[in-house]
Amino acid sequence: MNNNGFQRRSVYEKGNGARRSVTRRGPSLRADALKTLTRSWLQRMLSIRRLGKYNNIRRISAVKILGMIAAVGCISFFILWITLPNINDPQTLFAAQSTVIYDRNGVELYRLFSEQDRTYVPLDRIADSVEKATVAIEDERFFERGCFDTIGFTRAVLSQIFPRVFVRSGGSTLTQQFAKNALVGNKRTLTRKVRELLLACKLEHRYDKLHLLELYLNWIPYGKNAYGIEQASKNYFGKSADTLTIAEGAILGALAQRPSYLNPYGPNVRTSLSQKSVNDITAGRIQTAADIPDREVRIGLLGQTFGSGAQSIYVGGRTDQVLKNMLDQKMITNSQYEQALIDARTIVFSPVRDTIRAPHFVLWIEQQVQALFGLTDEEITQAGLQITTTLDWNLQKKAEMIVADHKQDLLKRFSAYNAALLSVFVDTREVAAYVGNTDYNDTMHEGKIDMVRAPRQPGSSFKPFVYAAAFEKGYGPGSVVYDVETKFGENRPQNYGGDFWGLMTMRSALAGSRNIPAIKAFFLAGGEETVLSMANKLGVVTPTTKRTIERKKNPEYEYGYPLAIGSAETPLSEMVTAYSVFAGNGMKMPLTTLLKVTDRYGNILPLPEKAKPEGVLDPRVAAEITSVLSDASVRPNDYWKSILSVPGMSTAAKTGTSNKCLEYDK
Repeated sequence: MNNNGFQRRSVYEKGNGARRSVTRRGPSLRADALKTLTRSWLQRMLSIRRLGKYNNIRRISAVKILGMIAAVGCISFFILWITLPNINDPQTLFAAQSTVIYDRNGVELYRLFSEQDRTYVPLDRIADSVEKATVAIEDERFFERGCFDTIGFTRAVLSQIFPRVFVRSGGSTLTQQFAKNALVGNKRTLTRKVRELLLACKLEHRYDKLHLLELYLNWIPYGKNAYGIEQASKNYFGKSADTLTIAEGAILGALAQRPSYLNPYGPNVRTSLSQKSVNDITAGRIQTAADIPDREVRIGLLGQTFGSGAQSIYVGGRTDQVLKNMLDQKMITNSQYEQALIDARTIVFSPVRDTIRAPHFVLWIEQQVQALFGLTDEEITQAGLQITTTLDWNLQKKAEMIVADHKQDLLKRFSAYNAALLSVFVDTREVAAYVGNTDYNDTMHEGKIDMVRAPRQPGSSFKPFVYAAAFEKGYGPGSVVYDVETKFGENRPQNYGGDFWGLMTMRSALAGSRNIPAIKAFFLAGGEETVLSMANKLGVVTPTTKRTIERKKNPEYEYGYPLAIGSAETPLSEMVTAYSVFAGNGMKMPLTTLLKVTDRYGNILPLPEKAKPEGVLDPRVAAEITSVLSDASVRPNDYWKSILSVPGMSTAAKTGTSNKCLEYDK
């Protein structure tokens, strides 16, 4: 504005587009200014209304998005919930358990398992020390908190953010750990974590704390294929879980966190230090364990003393921490704590027994149980069966020693590497000892072949069946027979020594194992059919079965007189069954190997009804055969009288020899 009250400004006017100056007086300027202000206000109002409408649209969109997210969340939650394992079904909670085979007195012979060796035991068969140690180190508020440990979770978060201030720890409860390991899986995803928490809450609602602790202790791995507290106790201490001491319980409680790393048979069984720290302790530069930098310490399962004399420092392991937690939480007294520390420092772990006892017998038992209950190879290893057999481990050890003692003699005299022994209780026909071969692990000489059940020529041990058939025809031990060179068809068989003893009784002929009299008894009895029939009645069925098979290829096939001297291949198990008939006064029963089978819950499973004794041989004939075989006076010479006799006992015995060497068809 100038001195005359005029304002000069530049404007654009339409026309030729030229820019020019227009001079206006005061009143006209005020009117234009008012119009300009009004127009500006209207534009602002319109702009504000448009912005408000846009904000409303944004608010509506945000609500929709949040609603969609909530809907997706609810659907996801519902899906996660309905797909959780059914915890009302015990089958989903109890892990696959190892099948265990025992002798008749409860001695463990073998454990069958696939990947997890586990034996489930109830909480009342688990020592209190294990329960307390586990709770003390893994979940100290286990009995007070709900399904989510707020304090533990907060501490775990802070320990990750401020590791120098807070001791690093996990936030999972025992129930969450069980849910993760047993039912959900270990995959590190958000979905898995949510499922773990949901399932933990579901478990906490369904079961009481003691039941949950029982499930946890029976599930978790303890290393060396040992799953659950019972198997861990046996693997590391050679005892059941109900007999563990406070120190042993603390060790297993410590082991559960990192079973592979803290393995008692591994390199981290004891805490170790860097060589620098060891030197500093020896030189006196480090006076207490607290002075050792964390980076110089490798914590083990147990502690260890470094240095010597006055310059020595004990550096604890994870077990020491478990015991300290138990003391702080008033689970043990000061005196118990001190004693447990001493016990832990001097603990000796029992070596793990990976060997199999009575291997051939055990494998036969496995086959029998699979056939009885229709189990596959995988199913039997996870069924959790407790199989009690008839075997007596004390007798088995003696039987194995006997076979081992004759190993070198057999090799020297016959170039034979294989031998077997089968012993039964005559009254029940229960298998007492079963040695399938000289050495199960001798792969070069077919040590894994079960010679008890593998058919072999019985040689002269078959002769009692021939004489039994003849005795049933009216002959007896006093009947005479000539041991002279005799032609049978085109052949002239010989006795073992190549000599002939002339006229003799059948008692002397059988006791002396003469071939010519045995062949004559074969014909006197009625020949092949009669002798095979007698063998079948006694339990020797393989020769007849083989003849039936051979006759499908050759209808004229027969053994002929060589059957009398043991040419028909027969398993030792069948020979023992037949000889048991002689010892049992003519009564036959099948060999028995199983006493009891229980499932993982302790239920007794039905076994085939035990066969009743069947009279298959005239008791008089059985007594006559036994009399001949136990008559030391008619045995050929002092050697046989000595070798076949047991001082102070009456022993009925018969030897059998074959020079036919077979490669067993596996």
